[in-house]
Amino acid sequence: MEDLKHTHTSKTALQCSHCGEKVVTEFKNHDDEEHVFCCTGCRAVFNILASKGLEEYYDMKEKGPIFKARGPIKENKENFRYMDSSEFEEEFVQYNSETGTKTVRFYLEGIHCLACLWLLEKLPEFKKGITQSRLEMSDSVLSVTMEKNVFISDVAKEIADLGYPPHPLASKGDLESFEIKENRKDLSRIGVAAFCSMNIMLYAVSIYGGAEGALAHQFAWVTVVLSLPVLFYSAIPFYKSAWSTLKKGTPSIDQPVVLAILVGSLSGVIDIWNGKVDTYFDSLSVLVFLLLFSRYILKKAQKKGLDSSLAGSFFGNGLAHRFNSDTGQFEDIYSRFLKVGDNIKVMPGEIFPADGDITKGQTSADLSLLSGESTPINMFPGTPVFNGTVNLGNPVEVRVSYVGQDSRLGQILEKIQQDRSEKSPLLSTVDRLAHQFIVAIFIISAFVLGINWYLYDGAIAITRTLSLVIVTCPCALALATPLALSRSLNLAAKAGIIIKTFDVLERVARSKSILFDKTGTITYGTLSIDGWKDLHQGELSSKDIIYSLEKFSNHPIGKSLTQQLGDEGVNELPVSDFIERSGLGVSGTINGISYQIKKIEGKTGSYPTNTIGLYGDEKLLTIVSLKDTPRHNAKRLIQKLKDLGKAAFILSGDSKQNVARIGSAVGIETEKQFSEFSPEDKHELISQMPDVMMVGDGANDAMALQKANVGVAVSGSVEVSLRAADVYLTTPGLEPLTNLVELSNQTLKLIKRNLVISVVYNLLGATLAALGYITPLSAAILMPISSFTVLFTTLYGTKWLRHFVRQSEVTL
Repeated sequence: MEDLKHTHTSKTALQCSHCGEKVVTEFKNHDDEEHVFCCTGCRAVFNILASKGLEEYYDMKEKGPIFKARGPIKENKENFRYMDSSEFEEEFVQYNSETGTKTVRFYLEGIHCLACLWLLEKLPEFKKGITQSRLEMSDSVLSVTMEKNVFISDVAKEIADLGYPPHPLASKGDLESFEIKENRKDLSRIGVAAFCSMNIMLYAVSIYGGAEGALAHQFAWVTVVLSLPVLFYSAIPFYKSAWSTLKKGTPSIDQPVVLAILVGSLSGVIDIWNGKVDTYFDSLSVLVFLLLFSRYILKKAQKKGLDSSLAGSFFGNGLAHRFNSDTGQFEDIYSRFLKVGDNIKVMPGEIFPADGDITKGQTSADLSLLSGESTPINMFPGTPVFNGTVNLGNPVEVRVSYVGQDSRLGQILEKIQQDRSEKSPLLSTVDRLAHQFIVAIFIISAFVLGINWYLYDGAIAITRTLSLVIVTCPCALALATPLALSRSLNLAAKAGIIIKTFDVLERVARSKSILFDKTGTITYGTLSIDGWKDLHQGELSSKDIIYSLEKFSNHPIGKSLTQQLGDEGVNELPVSDFIERSGLGVSGTINGISYQIKKIEGKTGSYPTNTIGLYGDEKLLTIVSLKDTPRHNAKRLIQKLKDLGKAAFILSGDSKQNVARIGSAVGIETEKQFSEFSPEDKHELISQMPDVMMVGDGANDAMALQKANVGVAVSGSVEVSLRAADVYLTTPGLEPLTNLVELSNQTLKLIKRNLVISVVYNLLGATLAALGYITPLSAAILMPISSFTVLFTTLYGTKWLRHFVRQSEVTL
């Protein structure tokens, strides 16, 4: 398959070689400068036609008048068949060998409310062979997973039959292109409805103002003519939605709207034919305009509020130093504006803002975020560097090869993002309630229609019922929960708290206990020298020997000893035959004597268990006791966790003496201290404790993290850690953990508040509509207000989170 190239273009006259649409993002085949496409969908169809020898299609398109109409690809039941070709599958389909399934992503036109979400996620019930269907409402992107033997064209037909024309996606450029096309189409429908409505109102005002006789009758027929573009063009989305849901036997808010449009327009024509001039064409046209306009604004607000790009949130608005060839200087820009091929400079202590290769300078880097290893790696010209890793040494220049979501870290975060498509129990419950709410609206509407028809007349009954249906749109109810969860998870990512799935916040808030593996959370995780005792004096200093041996070690204890002894100005001795064995320490030969540093076995007097010894020719020469120091704010933050309703425990493999020392220092009670626990012991204890959080190392504590109700990893690589854990903290310590607990509590409070607002609004609106205090036009104006209220309260309600985002923000 040829490589795909795409660039942004400003050429206003550039048109797609397949569909003829204006090209916003330019797509090309490799080594083919003649043909340009607006998206990979058009490119794929073009390539398939070319491979089948069907290029004459384009000659016919130019010659025949039926092919002259320009616009995006019209997907009907016949031309979906190209989706079954091997070329299409190679570019658009993702296979999962473990489950024997394949997944395709579609951009769908016409997504606007909860009914769309509910209906599309019911695809597995409508079409045999589909195993999962997940809709991202913020982007109108549907991910469909199906068995390998299912034809993709059949799935596309099913989606189209529901009233949502599908367009396959292979890249972000595709999504942008389809969004622009649909946005243009939406604005066109709104513009036509607005123009016609205003002109209809001019004639309607004349009729209401007293026009009589033939003139009034002529004005009435003019309103009919002006309403035709509204009825047969602007209102098309309502017809499609109503018909598709009616075929599936599911309720839809658009069904009574369409009924009102059809009944109102038909009765209006009959009335004018019979000599009457008071009709509903002005009201119907304005109603269509207001509904289209409010849905358009709401869709934009939903996209902004539900934009849940984890990579975008995590990378944030960090600065990068990019070389400007015009000035010959490095200039600061936001890292999100970096492009492939840019030359950047990364200073010591800064985070590499993109993947690339070093072109100038030498340094060392901390790759622990990706590799899990804390050992600095030396970097030279030609060495690859990765987004999210830290430059520890000297200034270096880097040529950018991958940016943002295309970087190695970006791909990891995108995988986590895809895992979030699984609905949390709370989201599923809210969706179920919202669907039941729609059914309830129809039942109440039928009751209101019958009562008002009996008490008054048909016109009043229809008006009040239509007002009720419009004003009680459940969009706010559907928006409240995902908006709050998405907003909270994105703010958490900016603060260096990577949360795997939406339901984690629910589980954190429900957890009653937090179990700590003390190293790296309660303590700094770096052992320091607590005691030193030479049992035998030799020709060489014991500190010189230990320093010289441990300098070659990759173990954290060895690195800590090397740093502390180096600060004392010890001497380095020549070492031969150096060996490091996991769990057995280090050994080497100095001046012909074989030395070994390892954990002391047997009784060692009053020294704690966390003690190492220097052996010379298997004789114990020196005893060194080590200790881990509690973090300076550990006691205060553990008390804060207790105040938030969480019981704190220590669950460690360290000695009882060390655990007791740390526990008492940070305020954890003796009965909540567990020492000398193996990974299996931790797993067993957690299985006996309900609603518990485990905080530990992403790799070493994998069993415990996976068993806990919520697993929080504080070290190791983000990719490996999140296989077992639910949360990854890029910043060690307790501050991010307390922020996580506060975030969970506040988010659930916010969700409850939003749901209350939605329910109260709908109850109040339904009551006023049923009593005749709200007209269909005013209902169309009021309909989006509840959604905007939810959006505002969510943005305002998460404003408090910014204080810890500023404190711990990961500037990438």
